Amino acid sequence: MTNDHESPIEINLPLIQRLMKNWPKRASVRGCYFDEFKSNDNYDPALPDYPRALVPFWDHPSFDRIADEIKFKILTWGWIVYNTRTIHAEEKVVNPSFDLILQDTFEGTNSFEFKSVIQQSLIDERFHSYMHFNAMFITKALRNVTDKIAIPDSITYRRLLIHQDGEGERWKKDLMTLAAGIVSETSINAYLSLLSKCNTVQPKHSLVSRLHDIDEYAHSSLLVEVAKSVFVALSHREKDFFTSYLPRAMDAFCAQDYAAWKNILLHYKVEGAEEIIKDCEREKEKEKLVNDYTGLKKIAEELNILKSIDYEFN
Repeated sequence: MTNDHESPIEINLPLIQRLMKNWPKRASVRGCYFDEFKSNDNYDPALPDYPRALVPFWDHPSFDRIADEIKFKILTWGWIVYNTRTIHAEEKVVNPSFDLILQDTFEGTNSFEFKSVIQQSLIDERFHSYMHFNAMFITKALRNVTDKIAIPDSITYRRLLIHQDGEGERWKKDLMTLAAGIVSETSINAYLSLLSKCNTVQPKHSLVSRLHDIDEYAHSSLLVEVAKSVFVALSHREKDFFTSYLPRAMDAFCAQDYAAWKNILLHYKVEGAEEIIKDCEREKEKEKLVNDYTGLKKIAEELNILKSIDYEFN
């Protein structure tokens, strides 16, 4: 039912071995890049902290009327939310999926090579969280941000919890965690590139995203092999469940986080804040922050389930 055809799924073990051996030379955590990031060279107070194009309500008539000073502060909070969401993707979605693999929850990834690369990736992820944690607080210090705004857990993580609450069986919850981690790691390059290639914000903001982005190309390749190795060992029932959940995980990863934006607008007492958010939520093209689904498509192709995935890739 799940496989589109009978072609066998081939696991690229040489790739896993190369990732393991090259980690000391490849990983950002093993380099001196972070010292460059911590410096305040090239800091320009006039440059915003977050791209205007990524704010879903930037051109909304009610928002357009507010003072430029408040708009600038909202962009700073957009950057803070971006970092928070990145940390949550690592700490609350990806790392738990790695932990399940290390705990032998799934068959197919129990070899020394697989577990070594997963351990290396966990170190990378902790380092990435540390980079983004520092990025937030360096920005707050430079901008003299003393306001307290309640930033909810990221929408990706919130939706995962909601989806898991609707399932009673442990194996389904575990496969949801794994699917969410795989989708995040194979799609996070698209998320990071929103800033890593942006030249309209603070250069250091692009730098931290770019350093993270470099490591994630290796992680993406790893998670493709993890997906294949686990998938071939699943029962037909488990394969069908995993396949059905991948699109939901993708939607959760791509979604705009309007709960966070709403709290920011309310904090700055933007007139009509709730109406602004509701208007944006009604516009389909503003539902998603990330519009690149090549990560999910790659997984579907490698698992021979592309025709079984209920998703619009265009």
